Amino acid sequence: MTGKTRAVAFRARTKAAAAGAPSREPSLQGNQREILVVERDSDFRSLVVSSLADLDFRPIETDTPAAAMALCIRHPDIALVVTDIEFPGSQSGIDLLNQVRRSNRCPVLLMTGLHEKAEIASYLGDDEKLLMKPFRHLELVASVRHL
Repeated sequence: MTGKTRAVAFRARTKAAAAGAPSREPSLQGNQREILVVERDSDFRSLVVSSLADLDFRPIETDTPAAAMALCIRHPDIALVVTDIEFPGSQSGIDLLNQVRRSNRCPVLLMTGLHEKAEIASYLGDDEKLLMKPFRHLELVASVRHL
């Protein structure tokens, strides 16, 4: 990421949380449902995957929209696609969103730090949501819960 800075805030696991102490976070149980995470930045993707795994989801990860569609075919039980919008090459997160729409697959959560929110939000349907980067762990939780 030459010339770009991205700040992301995720919660730190405390000893109390690791020991099973009650949390102030909203309750969200993934029940081992599969979520596909599509993000070109491997460090950021790892943070999102880790956060979703902590919520009892089974994240599947990839770095391109083309690979994501192949994974959708191999994993028909994917409950949600979480994808960035900007990717190098010919396909974008919007292209992936359109492919998921055509197949009536599942809800889609778009992530971006590069676009105007109003521009993207006007394009989204009922089973789609936009999450602006940088975001906090609780914002990710709320977005996943919404979908």
